[in-house]
Amino acid sequence: MTSEPLTRALAARDRWGFADSLRAFGVSPQVMGVLPYTMLEYVSRWRNSFRLWRVAPDSTVRAWIEPRIIDDAGILGHFVADGSNPHHTTKHFNGWVGENPKGYTTDTRFHGRIESQFVQAHVEEADLRAAATAAPQVFDNVRGAVVTDLQRTNRSVDSLYALDTATPFREESATPEQKAFAVSRMAAGTTMLRDLWYTAWVTSARP
Repeated sequence: MTSEPLTRALAARDRWGFADSLRAFGVSPQVMGVLPYTMLEYVSRWRNSFRLWRVAPDSTVRAWIEPRIIDDAGILGHFVADGSNPHHTTKHFNGWVGENPKGYTTDTRFHGRIESQFVQAHVEEADLRAAATAAPQVFDNVRGAVVTDLQRTNRSVDSLYALDTATPFREESATPEQKAFAVSRMAAGTTMLRDLWYTAWVTSARP
């Protein structure tokens, strides 16, 4: 699917309008996925919960609302983390599929090798704290921020596969370039999640 039809489809108000727009271009919604809409939906749910918390009459009511806020925060964290991984923004999420002029790996263990084995073995919390240094911000346009973030992630697909081609991502070994790439992507996800949380809280005080 070319960028122009996808851009037009992403202008849809919700995931159902997005699906209808994709079908109009002859693309199955099941193929594309709805990650940006899922992120937007959870930010909206979260902001509404914060609003309810702000106007709750007492601590008992707030105690009922807080677990919902925490649960939604965790679920949103999962999707934002997915959105920081380049392979989650493409059909090549678990090894390259289709035409492969650069000879990238088609290993169907690719996804797990990177996200689980490599990261758990080589990335520490201190690495992310050192990398995620940007000041918190409130997004004036959450939809635009989400789409821009996913587009930025998508531009790293080739870099990810090229690194794996040079030296496969493995639990038992890591090159400096591989670790730097993993840390930068995870720090980007950490920063994005923090800013969505901050945006939801600050804007929940507005009408």
